[in-house]
Amino acid sequence: MRWTPSFDLFTGTTTPGEATGVSSNGSKIVGQAATLEGIHAFYYTDASGLISLGTLSGIPSDQSIANGVSDKGKVIGWSGDPFSGNGSEAFIWNAANPTATMHSLRNTLKWAGAPIPHGVFLTNALAISADGSTIVGTWQDVNFNQGTWLAHLK
Repeated sequence: MRWTPSFDLFTGTTTPGEATGVSSNGSKIVGQAATLEGIHAFYYTDASGLISLGTLSGIPSDQSIANGVSDKGKVIGWSGDPFSGNGSEAFIWNAANPTATMHSLRNTLKWAGAPIPHGVFLTNALAISADGSTIVGTWQDVNFNQGTWLAHLK
């Protein structure tokens, strides 16, 4: 639920879910909502309403959750099937192109020149800075070693 002196709820009582991130001025909210399409990450503003971000795979039974949002609308989180052997993968989505699908953050960072070793998977993006230049998250390799990562975007 979101309350301001002039506005009561942002999703109403018919959309169960949770808000997990908010922009620095409170105008953008992200999280996870259960809709007819599945349990997926969402992006919300007063102007756009609730936008379901879907999943990286496009498979409706997969889940996704948005963990953070920058002031310009870059959204990060994870997508996948946490109950299968496929696990989860970090994603990024940009509100500047609201009809676009979410993208693999690993692929996005590699395309930008990040030296991510073969066999290392970015499993979650946990937080993004207000200006969208820094993202932190968790990784896992093929031997199930785990750790944290930090990426600075240009």
